[in-house]
Amino acid sequence: MTKALIGTDFKKLEKLGFKVFNFSNNRALRNGMKDFVDIFVVGHKRTFAIEIKIGKDKLSAGQEVTRRLFEQCDNYHLATENNYKNIINLIEWCAGERV
Repeated sequence: MTKALIGTDFKKLEKLGFKVFNFSNNRALRNGMKDFVDIFVVGHKRTFAIEIKIGKDKLSAGQEVTRRLFEQCDNYHLATENNYKNIINLIEWCAGERV
């Protein structure tokens, strides 16, 4: 499983009216975007901040700060190859539909 494949699955949420921003491609982020989440989903009066970690990949110190800030808003999710489908199911549930 790769970040790209997981990102493709999250992109399918656009069929339910969500906008999915994928920052996990291997391009350098714009200034000010360092340590931002890999996937940001917005729609149906909700936002979801999703960081993807594969294998032994861990959060950097800056990503930990971002995690704590988004957790205060109760919308941060750490996705792994084992649980990312559960996060997609949660987002679908919030829309009241399934992709």
